[in-house]
Amino acid sequence: MSKQTAIEWLFNKMNTEEHTISEWDNIREEALKIEKEQIKDAFEEGNLYHGWALKHEPEQYYNETYKNEEK
Repeated sequence: MSKQTAIEWLFNKMNTEEHTISEWDNIREEALKIEKEQIKDAFEEGNLYHGWALKHEPEQYYNETYKNEEK
């Protein structure tokens, strides 16, 4: 099975069945977790591919670049 992006995963959830508001909250949180892991993985792979020393750890990079302060 091929990998899915967070958006593909989310659209599959949207198209498979009806969900309650509470379930949508959980689905949204899961999609955000998937997206975060994909961003961190891509960051790390890019650094390894180019042979760069990691200036930041993937978690630090994600937080500094994408952290949403509204929570």
